Amino acid sequence: SMQCALCCARARDHLFVNLEARDAVCWNDRKASGTMNAHLSFAQIAVLIAYAGGMAGGQVLFKMAALRGVADDPVVERLFSMMLNGFFAAAVLLYAALTVLWVWILNFTPLSRAYVFVALAFAVTPLLGAFVFAEPISVRFVIGIGLIFCGLLFVAG
Repeated sequence: SMQCALCCARARDHLFVNLEARDAVCWNDRKASGTMNAHLSFAQIAVLIAYAGGMAGGQVLFKMAALRGVADDPVVERLFSMMLNGFFAAAVLLYAALTVLWVWILNFTPLSRAYVFVALAFAVTPLLGAFVFAEPISVRFVIGIGLIFCGLLFVAG
């Protein structure tokens, strides 16, 4: 029908973001109104850093869960003991909370700007591995972490 064709044409021309069940806002209108700014605010940066820190913390919890497991047990027993592992449960709950936080962050932060901060977790997690589990870190690795931080300064600015 004509109405369907108009609807399809508009959907093709605009990306709709459903902010609430009763409120659909056109991405172009939202962008024009300034709710998604090209520059990140201090609050956005702080929340994104906290998110990355939470991701790194979750990885530490997963490693602690892995260290409690017995690798020689049959697979079914390993899976059952993992479900009873407090570190594993904490990591899963943390990641579930971080998923909700991520969706909330994306309500007011462009994905292209927010996702770059996930790289912080790539830098912080190995550092935590070194400090918590005495895992080795090379000078080359430290230089790479420094480059990640430099890249984030460019993106955040």
